[in-house]
Amino acid sequence: VERTPHPVQARLEDTALLVGYITAPARGERGLDVTLYWFALAETSANLNVFVHLLGTDGGVIAQHDGAPVGGFSPTSRWQAGEIIADTHRILLPPEVGPGVYGLKAGMYEPATVTNLPVHPPAPDNRVELGVARVELNEFRVVRTGEK
Repeated sequence: VERTPHPVQARLEDTALLVGYITAPARGERGLDVTLYWFALAETSANLNVFVHLLGTDGGVIAQHDGAPVGGFSPTSRWQAGEIIADTHRILLPPEVGPGVYGLKAGMYEPATVTNLPVHPPAPDNRVELGVARVELNEFRVVRTGEK
């Protein structure tokens, strides 16, 4: 189990910085827990959703988790500037997904429009690249981008 977050530096609009993440196998399930660490930049009245996507080799989403931060217990409308929020999302691996290498991306969106918040530095589809998830014998192993 990882104890030190992998660093990330991605700003989502003027709302938050994604500063890091930790991954761990989902206990008792075929999946992965991804804890995102957000740094609130400013207060907002918007209640945004967070997504974590597992992507196939074609870039299509094969598994995901979307929802309000911290399971709805810490909506973005309650974030205070300077606050750090630990936000865990569980991605369950579908039974038909076999061993392989899959991309792992995250971001935020406005639920009413399902539009991802702009990311800086710019990223395709406004999704922040977290790393690569390797599925081996039905278990996840995540490595950061650029590691082997």
